[in-house]
Amino acid sequence: MRFLLDENLPTSAAELLRQAGHDVAAVAGSPLRGLPDPAIIDICNEQERILITLDQGVFHPPSRLKTGLVLLKVRNELAPILVPGC
Repeated sequence: MRFLLDENLPTSAAELLRQAGHDVAAVAGSPLRGLPDPAIIDICNEQERILITLDQGVFHPPSRLKTGLVLLKVRNELAPILVPGC
């Protein structure tokens, strides 16, 4: 599968998915960092990537994202592991 990891996820998560055989791009550490959500959604649609994010408000309107969304919800004790700086 083809994924795009939002910038709120560490690049180490991308590496784990790559090791599992997936095609993964990561916003963190790339020129995509800081782009507004609509631009990230456009990139997902253009590159046929499923967006993985922790951002519950990422897609407005939902119909714009044609490829799919994985919205991760983590317990507070896991946040420092998944979200650097928490």
